[in-house]
Amino acid sequence: MVSTDEHGRLRETASAHRDPAREEFVAEYVSRMVRTVTPEGAPRRVFRTGQPLVVRDLTPERIASVVSDPQAKAMLVELAPSSVAAVPLTIRGQTVGVLCLLNGADRGPHPAADVETAVEIGRRAGMALHHARLYGQQRALADALQRSMLTRAAGDRGLRGRRPVRPGRRGRRDRR
Repeated sequence: MVSTDEHGRLRETASAHRDPAREEFVAEYVSRMVRTVTPEGAPRRVFRTGQPLVVRDLTPERIASVVSDPQAKAMLVELAPSSVAAVPLTIRGQTVGVLCLLNGADRGPHPAADVETAVEIGRRAGMALHHARLYGQQRALADALQRSMLTRAAGDRGLRGRRPVRPGRRGRRDRR
């Protein structure tokens, strides 16, 4: 799964493999891929169009055309995918990320029902990602406001101020 940062650049958000021993390899591939995927690669294309993309027959020629880094190409070839389904992570019509699902030859192309399920997951994941970003922004704003209210005199003399107040149970401070 890839998402965008605040500047619109693709970044790795999560990766997984059905074989736990391959998860680190897949994470390395995704990390390389997001930096070198071409405009016609599934993540960029789905992000640009906001529409799901299904490639039922992933050929070596297609792999060569969508990843410019030779190491990333070799890693993708080693993973041996035969089909790809990529769906947008959306919130209110805006694409905030892309979920890419790759199947090997043993599993065959993604059935239409699986793609529809992935689209629904993309909608829900897009909403969750959006809410997580909003929470992070609100948290940063609250921290900045709290820091701005601390007196400078204590900091200037090297004294430690009180710990930040965190919301707790009804009128009590959360003691961490």
